[in-house]
Amino acid sequence: MSKSTDRYKEVEIDEGGKFKYIQIKIVDKKDPKDTRIILRGYKTCKFHDEIFKSFMEKANVTLEDPFNYEVIGGGKIQYKDNNSILLSGQSTVYGPCDHNLSKEMLKKHFGEKYNIEVENN
Repeated sequence: MSKSTDRYKEVEIDEGGKFKYIQIKIVDKKDPKDTRIILRGYKTCKFHDEIFKSFMEKANVTLEDPFNYEVIGGGKIQYKDNNSILLSGQSTVYGPCDHNLSKEMLKKHFGEKYNIEVENN
């Protein structure tokens, strides 16, 4: 059964380089059981809060929006030359995210394209 939070892609991450990413928890205001965690990371954003602002603008979020949005953590993503991705670090504003959850989400998104590693600091 489709949930209303399914309107958001689970993963929107730029490819290549090293940059920051965040996990966002989305909750339907009318049905709090309808909850989803998504990943967002854009090379153009230098800080974790810029990623969240960019997401909110792209999603056209207003006060009347049917969802609540919360950043539940942040980290860094680094694409390495050997077709691997390293997830590490944490946000000074939002704290650490669950890199293992991010790893599973990225595996689902990319398939076998990358070997995904986690470095918990």
